[in-house]
This record gives sequence, C-alpha cells and structure tokens, in this order.
Amino acid sequence: MRLTLGATVAVTAMLFAGAAPARTPIPAQKVALNGIKQAAAKGSIDRASAAKYRAAVNRAALLIRRLPKARSTPVSACLREAAATAAKLTAPRARAVFGQLAVNNSYFALDGPPVGQKDITDVDGIVYRYFAGLGFQFHPLANFAALNARVSSGDLGGADRLAQALIARGVSEPGGGMGWEYYFDYSGGRAPWLSGMAQAVAAQALSYYGTNNASNETSSLDAARLAFLSIPGRLVQTVGPGSWIKLYGFNHSVVLNAQLQSIISLNDYAQLSDDVDAAALAASMSRSAAANLNRFDTGYWTYYALPSKPSPLSYQRYVVQMLRRLADDDPRFSVAATKFSAYEKQPPAFKLSDSATGTVRFWLSKPATVEMRSAAGATKRLSLYGGWYTLGWKLPMRAGAYSVSVSANDWAGNRASFTALPIVRVVTPPSWVVVGSAVSQSKAIRAEAKASAISAATAVTGSLLGQPSFSAGAGLDSASQASLAASEGLNAVRLSVPWPAGASAPDPAIVTALQSVPAGKRLIVELAANPMPSDDTGRGALAVYARSLVQQVPGISDLLLGPAPAVATTRGYVAALGSLYDAVKPGVSTLTIAGELDGATSPKATLASLTEKYVEAGRSAPLMDELAFLPSTVVKSGAWTIDSYSQRVAALGDAFDGSDQLGSTLPVLVDGIAAATTIPVEKASLYPAPGPFAGVGESAQASAYNQALQSAVCMPNVSGVIFRRLVDYPAAGDQSGLFYADGSAKTSAASVRTSALSAARGTLRVCPGLGARVAASTLAYPLQLSTSYPPQVVLACTRDCLYLITLERASDGKPVLARRGSLTASTPTIVQLPQGAALSAGDLYHLRVRVVASTNPGPIQQYTSPLLTAG
Repeated sequence: MRLTLGATVAVTAMLFAGAAPARTPIPAQKVALNGIKQAAAKGSIDRASAAKYRAAVNRAALLIRRLPKARSTPVSACLREAAATAAKLTAPRARAVFGQLAVNNSYFALDGPPVGQKDITDVDGIVYRYFAGLGFQFHPLANFAALNARVSSGDLGGADRLAQALIARGVSEPGGGMGWEYYFDYSGGRAPWLSGMAQAVAAQALSYYGTNNASNETSSLDAARLAFLSIPGRLVQTVGPGSWIKLYGFNHSVVLNAQLQSIISLNDYAQLSDDVDAAALAASMSRSAAANLNRFDTGYWTYYALPSKPSPLSYQRYVVQMLRRLADDDPRFSVAATKFSAYEKQPPAFKLSDSATGTVRFWLSKPATVEMRSAAGATKRLSLYGGWYTLGWKLPMRAGAYSVSVSANDWAGNRASFTALPIVRVVTPPSWVVVGSAVSQSKAIRAEAKASAISAATAVTGSLLGQPSFSAGAGLDSASQASLAASEGLNAVRLSVPWPAGASAPDPAIVTALQSVPAGKRLIVELAANPMPSDDTGRGALAVYARSLVQQVPGISDLLLGPAPAVATTRGYVAALGSLYDAVKPGVSTLTIAGELDGATSPKATLASLTEKYVEAGRSAPLMDELAFLPSTVVKSGAWTIDSYSQRVAALGDAFDGSDQLGSTLPVLVDGIAAATTIPVEKASLYPAPGPFAGVGESAQASAYNQALQSAVCMPNVSGVIFRRLVDYPAAGDQSGLFYADGSAKTSAASVRTSALSAARGTLRVCPGLGARVAASTLAYPLQLSTSYPPQVVLACTRDCLYLITLERASDGKPVLARRGSLTASTPTIVQLPQGAALSAGDLYHLRVRVVASTNPGPIQQYTSPLLTAG
C-alpha cells in the first residue's frame, strides 16, 4: 500500500469539510508545531517543508479528536513521537518523523488497525511497519532490506528513488557517521535510537546499490561508508574473543541473529567498498560468534538472546540460513547449522522428578504448548519454555488412581507425550498409630507376581521405545580385572573364551575364572570358535560346550558367537549359531544369545547373506536374541560406524522383519569401541619393542568414548556399549584401555567413569524421540499383611525411575495405602508404605507397583502381587 503526503490534505478536506474551527491545540500538537517553527527559523528546514509538516501535525490533531479510539490511538502515538523530536529537528529527522506522521494520518483516516504485522510504502518506496498501539513506524532495517531486494531484482529505478529517500533521512551522528533512527520507545530504550544490525545492513545495501548504479555510485558509497562509521565504538561491544553488534544501541543485549546478519552485511560491504576497517570488524565479530555459539545452544533449541530467551521458529530458521552462509568462514558455523536445523524436526523430550501428591513435576526440553489431562481435574493447557515445571490438581474426593497424560507440541509442530504415574486418593484413614518394627518376610517377584506394561496407550507418542536397561562395559583379559571395571563405574564386562575345536566341555579353570566375576555385573562371554565348525559333528560339540559353560556359570548374561562372519562364511556361521541357540536357549530363557557383525567389512552384504542362509536353513525359530555390532573406526564407503544407526535398523528390518527372527527391533550391543592412546615416556617400559605405537591424546580418547556413550544412549535398539579393552595389553599397538598395562589409570578414566555411570542409570542424555522402558531388577513382596503395621516392598529399577506402590482392596480395587518416590538404578531399596486405613483381619489385598523411567519416560511398567491376607 502506498500513501502520499498530498493524499493527506485531500482526505482531510473530504472528511472534515465544513468542520467547526480548530479547538485549543492538544499538548503534542503544540510542541510539534513549535519545534517546526524553531527549526525553520534556524534554517534547519525550508519554508515549503515546514508548511507540509505543519499540515500533517494539524491533521493528526483533528483525526485524534474525530476518529474512534482504535484508529486515533496510533495517530496520537506518532504525533507524540514527532513532539519528542521537536527540540532537535534537523532536515533528515523532520523528513522521517513527519513523513511517518503523514502516512499514519492517511491510513487511519480510512481504515482500522491491521491484524498482525503489515508493511506499507510511500511513493518513494519508504517502508513503514505496523506496531500495535504505535501505528506504522519508519523501519530502517526493513527499508535497507527492501533496497537490497530492489537491486537484486533489477529494479534500478525503484532502487534509485528509495536510496535517495533513505539518504535524505540519514541523521549525522555526534560520534561520526550517519544513522537511520527508530522513533519509538522500545524495551526500555528512549527514541531516537540506532540499531547496529540496521546500520550494517545499510552499509551493505547502499554499497550494493552504488556498485550497480554508476550515476549514483560515489554518493551511495560515501553514504555506505558513513553508515559503517556509526558502528565502531558506539554500536559494538566486546563479548569473548571479539566484538558483538548491538541490536539495540541503548542496551547490551547479545542477540545471535543480529550478529550473524551483521557479519554477512559487513563482509559484503567491505568487499564492495574495499573497506579494510569493516573487514577487520567483521572478522572480530566472526571470532566472537563462533566462540559463543554453544551459549545459544540448549541442546534441543536455540536462544534468540542471552542468557535464556528462546528463539521463535522464524528466527531459528533465519539463524540456520545465516550459519550456512558463514560455513566456509569457520567449521563451527557448519556444525551449528546442522545441529540447529535438526532441532526443528525433533519432538519435545522429558524428564520426571518426584513430587507431592496430586502433582506432576517434569522437565521439558524445548518451548512447547503443553496439555495435561487427568480424571482428577480439568485439562490444563499452557505455553511453556524449556525447564522444570510442577503442575497438578486438587485431590479428588473419591478414592482411586487417576491416570495422568502429558503432551507437548513444540513451536515447529513436533509432538510427544508421556503418561505420568497416577494421582492417588486413598481410602480415608481412621486414626492409626504404628508401633514396633515392620514385617520383613518376603517372596521374590519371579515366583508369583504378575508383570506387564499397563497398556500401549501409556507409551510415549512421537517416540521409539528404548531398551529397559543400558550397559557400559569393557573387555577384560582376565576375570581378575572385574574389580577394576567396577571402580571405573562399568556395569558390564566382556571376556573371550576360545573354543578348542571339537571340545564339548570347558576347562574347569575357565569356569572358575568366570564364576569369580561379581554378581550384578552384565557378564558377556564371547565364545571364540576359530575355526568355525564346518560339519554337524563339530557344531554339535560347540553347542554342548556352550550349554555346559552356561550351566556351570549361571551368571552369564550374554553369550556371543565369534568371530564375526564375512560374506563368504555366513553359511557355516548361521548353522553354528542356530545349533548353539537351539541347544542352550530352551534351558536358560533369561540368557541372551548374540550373533556378531563387523561394521568395517561389508556389513550390509554380510547381513543380506546371513538372511539368505537363515531362510535356506528353513528355521522356524530365532537365530539370535541380540546382535553384537563391531563398528568401523573409520568412515568409508560400505562401512558402518557407530553413528550408522538408521542404516543398521533398516538393513535388519529388510533382513528379518516378518520372520521368526527379530529384525528392526533386534537389540544391538555396540562392541569393540577403541581409541588407542600415545604412551608417555615413563610408561614406555611396560610395552615391549617395537612399540608402543603412537595414538591419540588421552583427552581425545575420553572425548571419543564419551561421545560413543552419548550417541548410543539415544539409539532405541542399543542395549549397551563395550570398549575394546579396560587395560592396555603389553603388546605394540593395543593401547585402547582406560588403564595402562600396569593397572594405573589414564587421565581419560575419570571422565569416562562419570559418563558410564550416568549411561547405566539412564540419565546421561535426554533424547528427543526416545521413550525409555524400565523394569524392576529387584522386587519382593510381604508374604502376609499385618493389621498393625504397614507393609514394605523391596524394589530396584533397571534405570533411574519413579515408583508408585499402592495397597489395594481385592474386593473393589480401591487404594488403601500409597507411597511414591524415586530410585537410583540397580539400588535395592526398602519402601515402607505409610500408615493409613487399618486392615481388617481376613480381608484380601494385593500390592501394585508401578515404575516409569525418570529420564526419557516411556511406558509405565506395573507389577501386581499375589493376593495377600491381612492377619
């Protein structure tokens, strides 16, 4: 929409012909007119311009009196802005403020306030942007963006009119240079004020216009130089190793999009104008931006401004675009662009914490609209940023367990939800005092208790379900190193047992060694059959050997068959693995049997060949419960690294989905993660000649191992990560342990220990798109209930969890007692239910235990005890 100052007079005459004489001037009118008079007297503005400006002021006053409030308010705001500049009018400032006033007069004389953002232009192409309550404002940034657009589109006539109109509105700044001012108060800043970002874009646009228009090249490049000169000192600040642009000249806000756009604009201006000062400033700003990118990264979204103002979606996308334009300047820009772009496609993620009865305390990863539903009360809908929140309802009057579901829809439209532990109202208790000690008799869950997921509806929507537990472990040379593994926070160990060809029983020394591994560790045994048996007799012996080993060492959690096959050896491998599975699995249902796949040697082709041989064998049973995947250490064509997760899942799905063998949901153990370190001189004697070989620094090893854990915990199918070695082997080149060959720790050990402990607890990382399952690793109920003492339950979870334990009447399912809380993974805890309603002798009850993962909550897992009698 284009408006002219001439239209102002015409519309006024049309609307108010025959109107009564003007009333006493309103205050802003009087101040503005006096300012025009004084500026004209000093020669700051010419007589013709002064007349136009007076007409605009008087018309505004008339409109303010006559128009409805919704239309007069923005006109009044613009008149007050004109009055605020009256004492310091110059020709450029007068053109800007009175031109702005005239445009608002014309617009609101005919129309009401627009809905949302709207831009209009005058005959020269000057852009005015609408702000609620303030009307259409002269907007320097939008104007110079428009000038860039006109030049780019080849509209040199329009560009010439706009450029000259903008130059005419450029105000000489006290510290040097020329500034294009904003004339409305904003965010604590008083008008007129400058924007460093707008000045940078002004320098860019004017130089771009000048180099594309020979007739005005000199004047435009001069104006571009003046636009730049207003920035150093006044419109930059020091942040970290370099300079940061002030988006608003009146404060020190650190805004990312302003910095990135200003770097791009100043670089363009410097190149077009050969301005070495601008190039130096842009380089300084680039250093600061790259160094501070992590401060704007929440891990799930970005901040618009520091310290913690989230970016609207449009600015998130804008930042990604600019980072990609700057990618060649610094690799950190490219990395950030990839990360920030991914945030737009990731659903919200959650953590849970224990909270008071009637409430849910949760952590939200990113800004979203959150909806909470429960039969306990009315649905709650809130717009929340990322962080911790506690929300809830007043307890219902009736006893019962009231389910709670929470969903979040982020600003990009991604949705995720979870089901929280129910809100419980117990049967109203009479007065009851507990004395003495609690009943201690108990029975294990595995005997009679019923375990089940509550329902498919409780799973996190928008997410894939993860494994119930996660292992962080390392390969051992001997079982005696298991205590060292425990000190490193590792909850899994892997030992290799060579199979002597034809042997059907393990060496007693091997059995004794494996039996010495402390209970509670995930004991992974690789049965190394090299060579792999090639006939039924050999395969039969291998299967008998494996069965004998497992029977004598019931602590074995996983039995792997190695070495991993190549394409040429898959027939024999499938036959051997199938024979082993059929011989061992029926007798030990809790044992996990795993095949192996080498990611460095044609893994996709090998997996396809395994599938072919599996089908040819005509098996009507699985081949394996898990896949031990050895990732390639280098990125190369045809190889799979630890990060090739989607390729592995897709290939497994193509291979086995629809058969008796799990495919795309097959658990995967990532095995053999290795980063060999350089050995210091003082340890060199431990490693015989010709070694030790050179490797990476110990900090680089820590980074590699921590990154492997960080990546793997967010992969739904992955059940654990095993480092190739815990302790260096005193042979050249085998230096990937966390401990030197003499058992002393490397500097990487402490960092990896912290990550391993968190990974095992399920708290290392909050993962968008993952709903972690959890199970009870320990659960024991009372044998009988006491009418005098509340019962207790012994409980441990496979990962950090929240629990809810209720004692319910068998007759109607009403909860009589309830206790909720939180547990650290694998830590058995006695949970004492609180005092409450007295139990009647002879009545039947059952205990219900519900658990949910506290990080990346997935489905609630519940366990119900056998019927218990009070007596």
